[in-house]
Amino acid sequence: MSVRIRGFNELERFLLNLAPRTKRECQIATEASIREMQADAMQHAPVDTGKLRQSITFEITKGGLAASLSANVEYWAYVEFGTGGLVEVPEGFEELAGPYKGKGKRTINRAAQPFLIPAFLRHSEAYYKRIDDALGRIFR
Repeated sequence: MSVRIRGFNELERFLLNLAPRTKRECQIATEASIREMQADAMQHAPVDTGKLRQSITFEITKGGLAASLSANVEYWAYVEFGTGGLVEVPEGFEELAGPYKGKGKRTINRAAQPFLIPAFLRHSEAYYKRIDDALGRIFR
């Protein structure tokens, strides 16, 4: 006895194509979003010599499914979070700011001029929407 299922070959092709297509769509969404975050951070970074602004880069990791945004100058965190009695660390970013915490002497007080975290927050929702839209296109 044999059973024949109509459409099985098409279903099999769809399922075999699903993982690579899903990954590619998510890679595209990730890269587009991190590039927007970088441009936003560069636009809002304070400029003295321009070194901070020019140091803002991103790295795409995990096979294109994740990315990190960073500023590659030693003083970026003091600009982002402030110093002394004027330190401002947004909720949820304490771990990021932790290594840059001072000794509590509060001798230099510089107000925070955040540029990385606001860029991340402004574009996070758009990133999730891109992923949602991509999955919607795939599973239509």
